[in-house]
Amino acid sequence: MTFVAIAAAASGAVGDLTGNWDWPVLLLVPLALGLALLTALALGRTSQAGAGRRRQGGTSRALARAAVDRTTSD
Repeated sequence: MTFVAIAAAASGAVGDLTGNWDWPVLLLVPLALGLALLTALALGRTSQAGAGRRRQGGTSRALARAAVDRTTSD
């Protein structure tokens, strides 16, 4: 077998990539790729963290307030 015959046989083995897929699969593939792109953009290196203000001690304040409420209601 020559190199040309081997190359022709190998390219013929590839077949039709979309010939055996149902139409819902053909619609879901671009949707999945689009969602993957959105996820990559949202979580990737270029994403920015939110600039929300930082709160500390919220749970401690709520517990202290509840403890004061319990002692004053007696």
